[in-house]
Amino acid sequence: MASLIKKKKGKRLYYYVVESKRVNGKPRIVNQTYLGPVERVVRILSEYPKRVKPKEVEHLNFGLLAALLSLAKRINLVDTINRHTSKRRQGISIGDYILLIVLNRCIDPKSKRSLYTWYKKSFLPRIFGFPSSLLDSQNFWDHMEKLDKFDVEAIELDICNSLIQNFDIHLEALIYDTTNFFTYIAEDNEKSKLAEHGKNKAKRNDLRQVNLALLVAKDFGIPLLHLLYEGSRHDAKLFPEVTEELVRRYQIFAQECERITLIFDKGNNSRKNIQGIDKTKYFFVGSLKPSHHKDLLKVSLERYEDLGDLKIYRKKKEVFGKMRTIVVSFNPKLYRKQLFRLKRTIQKEKLKIFELKGKLNQGKWRSKRKVREKIARELSKEGKKFLSITLTQKDKKLSLSVRSNQKEIYQRTKKLGKNIIFTDNHNWSSEEIIQAYKDKNIIEDNFKKMKNHSTVSFIPMWCWTDQKIRVHALCCVVSLMLLNLLQREVAKKYRKMSLEKIADKLSDIEETLLFYPHTMKPVRKLSKKDDIQEKLYQILNLGEFSPEEIG
Repeated sequence: MASLIKKKKGKRLYYYVVESKRVNGKPRIVNQTYLGPVERVVRILSEYPKRVKPKEVEHLNFGLLAALLSLAKRINLVDTINRHTSKRRQGISIGDYILLIVLNRCIDPKSKRSLYTWYKKSFLPRIFGFPSSLLDSQNFWDHMEKLDKFDVEAIELDICNSLIQNFDIHLEALIYDTTNFFTYIAEDNEKSKLAEHGKNKAKRNDLRQVNLALLVAKDFGIPLLHLLYEGSRHDAKLFPEVTEELVRRYQIFAQECERITLIFDKGNNSRKNIQGIDKTKYFFVGSLKPSHHKDLLKVSLERYEDLGDLKIYRKKKEVFGKMRTIVVSFNPKLYRKQLFRLKRTIQKEKLKIFELKGKLNQGKWRSKRKVREKIARELSKEGKKFLSITLTQKDKKLSLSVRSNQKEIYQRTKKLGKNIIFTDNHNWSSEEIIQAYKDKNIIEDNFKKMKNHSTVSFIPMWCWTDQKIRVHALCCVVSLMLLNLLQREVAKKYRKMSLEKIADKLSDIEETLLFYPHTMKPVRKLSKKDDIQEKLYQILNLGEFSPEEIG
């Protein structure tokens, strides 16, 4: 049996590996290998991995996950959630469960059943050390159940406060919009009042849906507020509730910014809604339906002024009971594109009638009633508006004629390429007003991320009760917040990069486990980094979670 012994020579200790056996019934050293003083022993042990090839290698997710975890710590996510729950201090906290769900939805959205498998393939077990027995799907669901609607609202409010204080979010412009997500909740499930049938943006009108209202800062689209509401409810009817919430949050926002402008689209317009905004301290930029302001469409393009690639017409007009600044923009390139689409639509609708015309007086198409039903079924809403169709019968023979409705087509062409924007920011330049409304695209990008199956992925939503749907929505919104914060941090401290490029670069930074023969504990190393990855590593403080730093 081999053992390590030391011998003292003078004032120094020297180490040997010795092998002992019993000789004639007594222990005797039969083999001795000199190692040297302690310094040499340490050097030999440190160089051991270099001399011996690893038996196995394992790669764990590190870079992107560590960056998001660092941001979650900066907004104090776990403590904020735990502060609003009543669970005893034992096992894994509710905040930790929600944190794992949020991190997963940022990177590789999985079902609750698959979360532990994903967790094991990351560096997180080294940081948290959560036992596998507590990370099954039932535990996730049980802990999500402990957050009610009021907890979710309070948590989001505290996170919003933390964002503003710790990240210096610019609040001069806030963007508001709504979207919806279809669900697979059964028709006979009465546990959910949020999931109802409505006009679904993904054309899944056969499924129940939930509606989501979102308020984000223009500053990289950071989410500040979300509201869930019934899938059958019209967007404009929710707006008064949003206004009330904005009033409650004004004191928080106003700490960093005195003049705040709210940007929204025309789907929220009504006299009641706009006058509700007038009563607050917020300014606004919105758009108007051209069909409600035909006087503005009649203005000749000769009276428009040039503004870059656009032509604009500006005036003041009373809208919803007050004088507003109106800017009508005309985009020639957009006009040509929309005109081409209009002509193509009319041509397609005419072709449907011509095909039917060729079948007249044959088989079932001898019936005037059946032909009318076919026309009603085949023509689109626009086809019925832009075409005038006459069906006559003489001597038991049907004849069909079609002509373009020139008046309707002319009215439509007057709208093409135009956008009518209104605001109470009377001192803003026309360029500032148009740009503010264009910034509405920022929230559209957020909705795309939420519907992307690779990041956030609001759908599919395997929740059947309103309470769990609300917690699921909170997790998705916080995931979106962390991703946008990540892009903002990189732009602020390094340079502007797309979120996709940042994610690709960080995902390639892996934690590698080297398993050597005769050793129980693997050696942990990070993969080699290029110049961009090294910069991201530094500015995002990934060293906080590095195995070299933690040991």
